[in-house]
Amino acid sequence: MVKSDIIIGLILTVLGVAVILHAQSFPDIPGQEYGAAVFPVIAASALAACGLLLAFKALRRRATVPEGVDVAHSMAGITPAGWLKGLATIALVLFYCLFSDQLGYIIAMGLVLVGGMMLLGVRWWVAILISAIAIFAIHELFVVLMRVPLPRGTIIPF
Repeated sequence: MVKSDIIIGLILTVLGVAVILHAQSFPDIPGQEYGAAVFPVIAASALAACGLLLAFKALRRRATVPEGVDVAHSMAGITPAGWLKGLATIALVLFYCLFSDQLGYIIAMGLVLVGGMMLLGVRWWVAILISAIAIFAIHELFVVLMRVPLPRGTIIPF
């Protein structure tokens, strides 16, 4: 697990740096203090920082493991339920990509967030409450602050 954490951490860091470099080519928005690159750079910086943190923690953990302990296999093995939850998460993301234009951001993201939290064992009322808060916050951030349109939907246009 330690070796894979180091590799995944470095991949995430390289991916974050690549997005930061690519975002520098995004055009400026006329009349705005910030351009189209602001949000991608912030997200990619967080990704790169988390990748570095994961890799360094794995390196520290590797240095403190006693001799003879098989670190690579001590935590290996994903249960069938874990595989199912992972595939369900991918299915939820695909659902949003495929149906957000028809359903609209609010309904599609609500279904994805509530569904994802229910997979993780969150109580239904907590999942709905957190989803509503997250949907409102993301909507305000993108639509109001950054003026990025989110899908309105054709079935029930919000």
